[in-house]
Amino acid sequence: MPHLHVKRGLDLAISGMPQGPIRSWFSPARIALDFKAFRGTRIKLLVKIGQDVLLGEPLAEDRDFPGRFFPSPTTGRVLSIAREEKRALRHICITRADREKPFPHQPPNWKTSSRQTLVDFLLKSGLFCHIRQRPFGMLANPEAMPKSIFVKAIETAPFTPKASLQMQGHEEAISLGLTILTRLTDGFVHVIQNSNDAPLKEIDRVQLHTIAGPHPAGNASTHIHFIDPILHENHIIWTLNILDVMTIGYQFLQNRYFTDRIISIAGPGFSKTKRGFYRAQCGLSIEDLCQGNPPFHLISGNPLTGWQVKPQDFLGFDHTVLSGFPENKKRRIFSFLWPWRQTTDISNSTRIWGEKRAFVDGAPYDQVMPLDISTELLLKAVITKNDDLADELGLLEVASEDFALPAFVCPSKIEMIEIMQNALIRRAFNHT
Repeated sequence: MPHLHVKRGLDLAISGMPQGPIRSWFSPARIALDFKAFRGTRIKLLVKIGQDVLLGEPLAEDRDFPGRFFPSPTTGRVLSIAREEKRALRHICITRADREKPFPHQPPNWKTSSRQTLVDFLLKSGLFCHIRQRPFGMLANPEAMPKSIFVKAIETAPFTPKASLQMQGHEEAISLGLTILTRLTDGFVHVIQNSNDAPLKEIDRVQLHTIAGPHPAGNASTHIHFIDPILHENHIIWTLNILDVMTIGYQFLQNRYFTDRIISIAGPGFSKTKRGFYRAQCGLSIEDLCQGNPPFHLISGNPLTGWQVKPQDFLGFDHTVLSGFPENKKRRIFSFLWPWRQTTDISNSTRIWGEKRAFVDGAPYDQVMPLDISTELLLKAVITKNDDLADELGLLEVASEDFALPAFVCPSKIEMIEIMQNALIRRAFNHT
């Protein structure tokens, strides 16, 4: 089993880490399908307010790839449909029914079905929206043949539940999901685990890897860079996490769209009794998760790559963390002398240290970037839209999440994640 060791990176020292055993969550009254994770995708609405829907029933469709659907995370009635600027879909909220009833997607016999039959089923059942593609990190093109498929079974981002917690008791679904993925590529399915976790069952054409080191050792870009680096635009790689594999496996095992998750509530904005791990569903209401007076700053997802939300919002499509931070109203006098400068929570450190200005020093970026790229030069090429130079500097290998740590240590407070996300969306549309 090949082993990778990441030396460059940073494990943030943040107070409010989730601890303790997994607790059960109450049955939620509302569940939503949040579309912010699909930024850059043109989406067509298929339902209306007041319509009854089943678990796994199509709620929306990809305009650029008709037939790729986004499934309902629960059985119930459509309560509201929220939109953003230019009427882009934000989320579809559903009042949850007392009894869960799945939409009747009949899976094909995966042992005898052709690759195209499997792809067609993944599209119509909504499972294909769980598969991303490199370069550019957008939803995978179902018409493309990936050179390889990467599955990350490791989480190193702050507050995120370990992949081993998500995998407990789901070994059969994981094995079947990985087996089906091997039918979708001519290459290998690479599974990357924490070096301390028990290895998964060996499967033909599934290569198991272990990795150790600080964050971002759990990012897909890190794995691709060292195992199967992307050399040109037509070098296609698909990426999933272990929850996505479980979702595919359960659809073939039980003909049911899998929405169970282990989520964490963490951060200094929550009390010690509230922080911890919970067995729940995806798409939960932020208000339900807070249950009372919410912290001043709420983030759906981990503090590095998540986005700020309000109590009336919902947990992101692929998020398993709700982070909370208190308000930091003012600077301390002579704050540079205080010893908590290196271990304070993010809400304090990002507000107190640094200011908006031009690039000052690119050295700190490369100290936390494990990929062999020049972070500052790549960002400058992206900002100036010099696509050829950006490709040479490593744009084809990265996703926006890879710039979370460089943005955190940036003395200029440059919004690197947003810059890279906009650039990757633009390049993806130009490429298609």
